[in-house]
Amino acid sequence: MNPPKQATALKQIYEAQQELVRQNESEIADLKHRLEQATKRQKGLVAQLAVSKENYEEAASKSVASRNVTTGAGNLEETIRSMAKQVAKFEEHIKNLNEKIGKSEEATEKFTFTKKLVHIKVHTSQSSKLSCMTVAMTKDLQKRLNLSIRSYIRDKMYSNNKFIRNDVWANGITVSALEEGYVSVPFGWTDLEFTEHMKPHIKRCYSDIRHNSQSLARKHFMEDNPRGHVPDTFPGSLGLTVNGEGKIGLNPDYRKAIGSEEFNYFIDRTLAALNPTRSRFKERKHKELISKIYSVPDEAFGLLIIYNEHHVWLDQEKLKMQGDKGHKIKKRKRFCNSSSGSKEGWSVEGVRLFYDLCREVKKRREETITMEEEIKQAFVVELGELNTSKATPGERVSYDFTDAEVWDPDNLMGRFREMAKRDELADQSNEEKMEIIGKV
Repeated sequence: MNPPKQATALKQIYEAQQELVRQNESEIADLKHRLEQATKRQKGLVAQLAVSKENYEEAASKSVASRNVTTGAGNLEETIRSMAKQVAKFEEHIKNLNEKIGKSEEATEKFTFTKKLVHIKVHTSQSSKLSCMTVAMTKDLQKRLNLSIRSYIRDKMYSNNKFIRNDVWANGITVSALEEGYVSVPFGWTDLEFTEHMKPHIKRCYSDIRHNSQSLARKHFMEDNPRGHVPDTFPGSLGLTVNGEGKIGLNPDYRKAIGSEEFNYFIDRTLAALNPTRSRFKERKHKELISKIYSVPDEAFGLLIIYNEHHVWLDQEKLKMQGDKGHKIKKRKRFCNSSSGSKEGWSVEGVRLFYDLCREVKKRREETITMEEEIKQAFVVELGELNTSKATPGERVSYDFTDAEVWDPDNLMGRFREMAKRDELADQSNEEKMEIIGKV
């Protein structure tokens, strides 16, 4: 990457600061050499001064009439005074050298660069060549921050939360990522400044992760369908239905048909695309229940993806067979439009349906635990492994969720609100600390 000159890349900043540290270390070595030479000269002068004082005292104690001896004693006294002044100057010079060495060594020790984090810390004294600085938010630094935030979302948030509710939620994610060491506040920034800056990037990161889930689910289908790996009846009972009141919800037969090819394809290819590094379905399918491998929001979002765009996949497959590609095969989905330019993408109706599906899926899981056990045993047989254990009561219901308007099983909103209050109270203190550091 070749960043613009006005936005120096993090690596260039680090290398420049390293060079300053090397220069500082050279200066320290030079100062120590000068100190050593000055100390030697001081010792020599002190020795000469001691001899001169002895000679003067001896001469002054003798009563002589000779004018020459008196004149010589006076000259010796003047010499002693001059040497004493030189010794005093050397003592002051040595004191200054020691102070400079101490400050330079302190400045060098305070220079740190942590590769795991994504910023530079520079604490220095005013006498040092290193100067206190606030790290600029370069494109490279922002890219590294976004990658770290995406890692945090995938590891800690995405399994149970597919959408960001509001700004408090976005800020809470930043604060949580800071507390768990995924990112660090760049030097010179307050916590509130950083969380406000990251707010749109948090939303974008979430949107990108959802987009990746949808794209991978589509990719699996587009690869599998021409090969005959997708059941002819797909989506079958996976498809959502509309009840007599006009409300969209789960198919009454969903999860109730044992040995359903549609459901087996769904858990193996669609759900596995949502967060593959976390779910690891192929490694766990013969050891754990489906409800342990995939969260309720995972399953709800997988069903929503199929309802939102399965018809688009079929149309795109036909257009590709005709030789069309690019923008010619773009089709509008039910709840999000890739050509709309909207960063969030999903409509309010689509997000609301997702939360409704979460509650329905949770209830349906509790009713179909036997089906999950049979699927697990089928995978065991398929892999030729002996495992006759049944799921324990603790395995059967692994989610302690509450029925709320918005799916928030961990009460993250409450925790994020508390974080926001705490950061507001701490912000003034942080600014004072930054002022003190700037003066060091």
